[in-house]
Amino acid sequence: MRPTRIHRSKENELTVTWDDEHVGIYPLQLLRDKCPCATCKADNEQGGTMLPIYEEGKYQLSGVKQVGQYAIQLSWQDGHDTGIYTFEFLRSLCACEKCNG
Repeated sequence: MRPTRIHRSKENELTVTWDDEHVGIYPLQLLRDKCPCATCKADNEQGGTMLPIYEEGKYQLSGVKQVGQYAIQLSWQDGHDTGIYTFEFLRSLCACEKCNG
């Protein structure tokens, strides 16, 4: 499965239309909290041991780039941009009833 369109539907959401015509709506906070980069993944696996410090721009998306034919890379206003979201992982984050049912 591959996205056919990715766009900001609201200030705090990313909407992805998939090649099977499914439309997934992804809250930016969810995408950032589920960041698959090594640092974020390690912190999540350790139960979030880093101090919960407010970071301005943490949940504000500044860009989306395609990575090959298999993923996207999200850039955030706070400078974080090392997470590569494979299409399979991105689809797994869809919280709609059809995907989560």
